[in-house]
Amino acid sequence: MYHLAHSRQRNERYCIFQTFYLYFNSKNKLTFERPTRRLTLQVSMRWEFLHKSKQWMKSSLPLTWYGLLFFCLIGLAAMSLRIIEKDQNESFIAILKVCKTIAMYAIGCILLFALLTTFIPWWLIRKNSKNIRVHLIQQNAFKKDLFEVQLEIEPKLRAHALCLLKCQFIGGNYLSKLVELEESSHFQMSQKKTYYRAVIQLQDVKDYAIDYIQLYIGDFLHLFSFSQKIPAHFLLQNLPEKTKVPEVKVLPRKADMSDRRAETSQMAQGDLYQFKQFEDNDDIRRIVWSIYARSGELVVRTPEIKSEFASDVLLYCSFYSGFKTSSSTVLDSLYLNIYKNAIWSFYLSWAEKEKDGKVLALVDDNKQELSSKEEIEKALMHAHWHEQPVFLQGKEWEKVSVILVSSLIPIGEVESMMQQLPDAVQIIQIKISEMIDQLPSKIWMPTVFLETEKIPEFQNKWQWQMNTSRKALVENETAIAQLLSNRITKISL
Repeated sequence: MYHLAHSRQRNERYCIFQTFYLYFNSKNKLTFERPTRRLTLQVSMRWEFLHKSKQWMKSSLPLTWYGLLFFCLIGLAAMSLRIIEKDQNESFIAILKVCKTIAMYAIGCILLFALLTTFIPWWLIRKNSKNIRVHLIQQNAFKKDLFEVQLEIEPKLRAHALCLLKCQFIGGNYLSKLVELEESSHFQMSQKKTYYRAVIQLQDVKDYAIDYIQLYIGDFLHLFSFSQKIPAHFLLQNLPEKTKVPEVKVLPRKADMSDRRAETSQMAQGDLYQFKQFEDNDDIRRIVWSIYARSGELVVRTPEIKSEFASDVLLYCSFYSGFKTSSSTVLDSLYLNIYKNAIWSFYLSWAEKEKDGKVLALVDDNKQELSSKEEIEKALMHAHWHEQPVFLQGKEWEKVSVILVSSLIPIGEVESMMQQLPDAVQIIQIKISEMIDQLPSKIWMPTVFLETEKIPEFQNKWQWQMNTSRKALVENETAIAQLLSNRITKISL
């Protein structure tokens, strides 16, 4: 058992040094694919080296950063006292030695007490690590990104006020922040086991596969910290959240089956919402004089057509990102979360009101139409930005009712896509910059020094304001809005 643990530690050190070597010898031209964006090999190796080094120090060294700083200060104080003793008389040196001896014994007793209050619980947990069970209890109904995880420890081990228990959830490329363990409500019900609960908050709308939990046992002075790895395999699904979106009336296009009729006739292609240029055989009474007075163009309404078979609303949303924003993975995740929540909110607002037909969705340029909430939730959680401008072509637009356009689609791609769209298709622009500006702001000084880690919204907004590509993204949004301003069936969010 000792040889296995020793060889595992050697392998971890070898991986760290190998990553360190690749980090300093990698070239910017070498690239590879990651789940959310295309990163350079140098940036990836840097993140991997820092991540593995930090994890290795936490799991191997029983000292915290405060402990290292404390012992460094003790060493500096001892060196200073030696220098002072050389220039003083014998009576002062005797008094100084007595005070130094008392201080050394006092500090030694406090450190020994702090070490024992940390080492004994860690030794008991390590001895019975096979009896530790991890259960995913529930998801908070009021806030979907909060999950409660329960740890069941046997034998009974009650953490006192002098011992601090914290944990980290680790899986794949995910590393959570340190979460403090609290006594569970089942604590008094069992005489042989101890129950602790931890609340974890997830930021990104996706699946999180947890492989293990790193448990940290610390003292009341935050000087010592012992860690223990606990195997735990479960899946956390951070579902999209419904946000406030403007009420938009959509028009159904076509149904999947022609034998399914709606209770009331719906407007289909060729209704009063469609316009075309005036031709010689058109009726003069159909000219829209308000458009002629504004632009000087002769535009006529096409005849109104109602169909009993036009009952389905098909939503199309593309996750194409051809606009190069920055190398910030945090901002890319923020853009993706805002876009996913907007898609989910519009879908729910239409699905709740649609009675005659159904609301479908084409997520991530998938040609398969999704109809149930579970399918759309799953597709949104697995969707990510991609660099291939693949849109629907030709007759594939016939059944689409609404298109969501994100801020990361270049203006040229939007213009080429609009040339293929029928006039009845509604376009909704998702302005990511305006949604980020709605995030809460705090006072700069106290937030930077005290509350930055507790407020991820502020951290995201601060990175957005300091990003060099923010101006280019806003200009791209403005160009898209100006392009859509000449279209009748468009909505800007």
